[in-house]
Amino acid sequence: ETHSNRLHRLIDVGFVWDPVEKQWLEMYQRLVAYKEKNNSTMVPIDYEEDSELGQWVKKQRNLFRSLDDDGNRLIYEHR
Repeated sequence: ETHSNRLHRLIDVGFVWDPVEKQWLEMYQRLVAYKEKNNSTMVPIDYEEDSELGQWVKKQRNLFRSLDDDGNRLIYEHR
């Protein structure tokens, strides 16, 4: 079996090439649904209907705060 055939077989079964990206997109879609329902993206950290979404939103905000003006991650030294 050629490399190309194997590649096509993986594609045919919906192989996930980047699980982290897939998970991020799934959480983003949950945020979009929350916004449609609540007209806001201010998801409480302890949101009972989807506690994972509240934690994910918190993480996204923290990651954003860790970026410099060019979008590069900042490294903080804790002393």
